[in-house]
Order: sequence, then structure tokens, then C-alpha cells
Amino acid sequence: SSGINAEYGYINNYNTSINTLSSLMKTNSTFKHQLEHLFKASDLKGKHLPDFLIEPVQRLPRYQMMLQRCHKHTPAGNPDYLALSTALTTIIQVNRSINEKIRTLESYNQVLLIQESFTGFGVNISSDDVLVLPHRFFVKSGDLVLSKDRNRFRRRLDDNMYDLEPESTTNNES
Repeated sequence: SSGINAEYGYINNYNTSINTLSSLMKTNSTFKHQLEHLFKASDLKGKHLPDFLIEPVQRLPRYQMMLQRCHKHTPAGNPDYLALSTALTTIIQVNRSINEKIRTLESYNQVLLIQESFTGFGVNISSDDVLVLPHRFFVKSGDLVLSKDRNRFRRRLDDNMYDLEPESTTNNES
């Protein structure tokens, strides 16, 4: 279980790692040249750092595919069939759990970005009015229009209009 949590942590931070690497390669010429020198000087067969960073992300889905192939070609009477079935069920559940955690985190990050965007309109969000709460999820993006009343925002989502009023405690929709 602790190994799965470590794997989740790595997968969860993979995009941040790649974005940080990309940013450093663009903005820090010393870092870029040292990294290029390191990879040219070693026998890595043309691989670069992103190639290695993606490997843990791909590991669990590869285990699932391998177990699916083994399960498909193992006769039901084989003494290993039950253990193989259990392992396959477990890895499928682990992959689903990790994917769900990642989707939840991405949703929270979207809600946080929306909350942070309000400060650009001169809206101060108090600790009582935070948008990022465990029961709130990002569903869909749309146009945000500031009305003449600076305390009221309107968000247009397709044909629906939702009013967001920080003062109101009766409407807890996100």
C-alpha cells in the first residue's frame, strides 16, 4: 500500500516535474547545457530526462496489460489462475483509484484557479467564501461576466445562468 501511495505521489506530480524541467530548459542556459552534456556523455541510447521521468507513470498500466495478457492465456484449471485473477483485479482497482485521485486533484486545481481569478476583479474572498472545498468539483468552464454590481458575478454556461454571490450562504453550488 505504501508503494502504491508513493507511485500515486509521483504520478500526481509528474506534470509539475515536466513543466518545471521545460521552464528550466528555456530560462536557465547553464542548467540546459549541463543536462545536455550529461546525457551526451553517458550511454543512454538517445534517451533524455523526460523519457526516464515518464517510466513510473507508465509502470502500473503496463502491469495491468501484462496481467490481462497472462490471464487471457492461462487456463482456468491452472494452479496459478486464481492468484493471477486476484492480481489482475487488484491492479485494475489500484489504477482506477489513482486515476480518480488524479481527476479529483485536477478538479480542485481548476476550482482554485477560478477562485484566484476573482482577485483580478477586485473581489476579496474571505476564508468563509473560499470556493475550494472537499464537496466542490470543477464541472465545466464558461464565460465570466462582471456585472455593474461588483459584488455579483454571472457565469454563463451554455444556456444556463448561475449567480455567484459571496454574501449568500444559501447557494453552495460550485
